[in-house]
Amino acid sequence: MNTITLADIKRGGMLALDLALKNGPAFLMKRNRTAAVVLTQAEYERLQSASNAAHATPTVSALDLFLTPPPAAAGGLSKTALRRRAQEARDEWGSR
Repeated sequence: MNTITLADIKRGGMLALDLALKNGPAFLMKRNRTAAVVLTQAEYERLQSASNAAHATPTVSALDLFLTPPPAAAGGLSKTALRRRAQEARDEWGSR
């Protein structure tokens, strides 16, 4: 990655910054330490849209998986079969 110092920016202004950004993002050095990363507007927007796309994917929680009954084809009970079993259990409770 390219590097540019604050002194370079003070001396050259935006021209120094434009030259540093020609080959992609640049580290901004202050007292021989990285202080920031400078990006072009296009690169920033690309990263923002990639981040938004990554966060937009729906996630399923463990609770959702637990509460969602398996489909009848996978050996689970359909809604009506589950209601029928519950009613049968309630009927047995009354006879005990």
